[in-house]
Amino acid sequence: MQVREFFYCVDNQEETKNKVIKQVRWSKPEVGWLKLNTDGSFGGEGASSGCGGLLRDRNGQWIRGFAKPMVVSSSLAAEVWALREGLTLCLDLQIQAVEIKLDASAAISFISGNSNTNGDLCGLVDDCRVLLLQLPQVKLLHCYREANSCADALARLGAAGDGGDSYFVTPPHNVIPLLNFDFLGKHRNRLAPPIVDPNLSTRKVNETVTETEEDNHDNYDHKDPEPEAEEGRHHIENLRQMNANMHKCLLSVFKIGLACSLELPQERMNMENVTRELHHIKNTFLGIGFMDNNQGSWNFVKKSDCRKSSLNSRV
Repeated sequence: MQVREFFYCVDNQEETKNKVIKQVRWSKPEVGWLKLNTDGSFGGEGASSGCGGLLRDRNGQWIRGFAKPMVVSSSLAAEVWALREGLTLCLDLQIQAVEIKLDASAAISFISGNSNTNGDLCGLVDDCRVLLLQLPQVKLLHCYREANSCADALARLGAAGDGGDSYFVTPPHNVIPLLNFDFLGKHRNRLAPPIVDPNLSTRKVNETVTETEEDNHDNYDHKDPEPEAEEGRHHIENLRQMNANMHKCLLSVFKIGLACSLELPQERMNMENVTRELHHIKNTFLGIGFMDNNQGSWNFVKKSDCRKSSLNSRV
């Protein structure tokens, strides 16, 4: 789990460049739906951690909330714990249609994926999948951290609490200002990658982004597609593609391990070849090389050579 979370973070380092200020806010669910926001608060090894969440109607009115202290080994575990508690709350209240949002793309990827989960989180992830299937109508989406402030406050409250689990029929005092902020449809600023149309010039793109933000600010009830939700879906798709590449790399590593475990020493792969192949696998996963399926080995090519090879194959 920690390896996949690390590669996800490394893979998205380039996205920190060329960011623009985006106005983010809590968004209303569809008519007839309720909205659940959850969040986890990880204090680090040996420190107190917690999870929290709240359920609201379309008008932003408080329905229920929870805050819970816990001991976890990672921020991802805290996020999944929070989601499980929120799903349990929805089932206890017999909610028929709920839109769930959390600010952890990796957690959404693990739970929405079809692959089996190993490690410390396998039980939590399986529980969340089972609970999701028990809800009549449910959506699991990503949101920005700035649109998840109420759940974040409840998670911090859970981490600081000593009285065990807390379930709130009315909002705690420290959450009320944040709840009112969301109720009024106010924005928070966030640095985010710009949405670029290749058919538009840079000047037109900037004008379009500004006009869109002004329109959204003036018309809170207008039902536009949520850019943060769309970007969350793109993150999930990127994670799935990355997982497929990771599986190929792991399979190659396992093959090397088998080649090093043959019964006769003279039949085993020598360490020089092992080191070379492992470096090839690493560089290929990072996008430098490619896998030769015919020979079962990793090779390297320059981008210009790739283009020449592609042209020759077409001819």
